[in-house]
Amino acid sequence: MGASQSSETRSVTLKNENPNEIAISQSVLCSSVPEPEEDANEQSSTKKKRVYSEEETANLTAKLDKDYAAWITDVERKNESVTKQLRDELVQKADALYERFAYVEGKPICEEAKKAVLECYESNITTPLNCSEEVKYFTNCVKNYQINYDKRQHLPKPVKTK
Repeated sequence: MGASQSSETRSVTLKNENPNEIAISQSVLCSSVPEPEEDANEQSSTKKKRVYSEEETANLTAKLDKDYAAWITDVERKNESVTKQLRDELVQKADALYERFAYVEGKPICEEAKKAVLECYESNITTPLNCSEEVKYFTNCVKNYQINYDKRQHLPKPVKTK
């Protein structure tokens, strides 16, 4: 009944016995009550779409372009903020890793024994076996350092080389 509208003109006659009251018949009351939601949805789906003029289209397009540009600016600002935060975290973690695994610049060990071995090899180019005592002394020096180092069970403090 309310789903389709008729194009015919209707007239309503009111018999007004009491000027302070308006009497509405049941049939008029029923016809003025909106249909249930299902029918309202059907009506909205059968409505025609609005056609915009060129000026309205241009205005809407300009507004959408402006809104889109503002949205893009906002997203870029947020992205820049997040990127800066992530970059700072990365630098901080890289510094922490560098501190933990940095190249350890240790002091030289057994320098005198090493120097004695090199001098012996230079003076005995054709007979390097004559340097066996110096090599044994150097090897024992290095082994003793390693044993003592393992007993201490600590690493020397890393030195930053930037």
